[in-house]
Amino acid sequence: MTDISSIISEIERLPHFRTFTCRDCSAEIRVHALQIYAVCPRCGVRHKCRAFGAVGTELQDVIDAVLTWSGEGEAFEAVMKRRQEILADEGDHDA
Repeated sequence: MTDISSIISEIERLPHFRTFTCRDCSAEIRVHALQIYAVCPRCGVRHKCRAFGAVGTELQDVIDAVLTWSGEGEAFEAVMKRRQEILADEGDHDA
């Protein structure tokens, strides 16, 4: 089993965006790290940006699982409340 603290560290270092080159027209495309597909704005070719399969093998799959777990309605509201608490706590450490 993978050490949870190493997964947390990897998630903290994961960039929010990444850039890749379109295989057809060589345009540079910037996508969010969680994005599975992207369409080239220049030529319209659809690119698969992540491995995404039934069994997750990427760090982004862990984030996807957490987002799915977050749910909707009351459960999602509780998750967003916790996020605000984390952000407030981080702000306290910056002061």
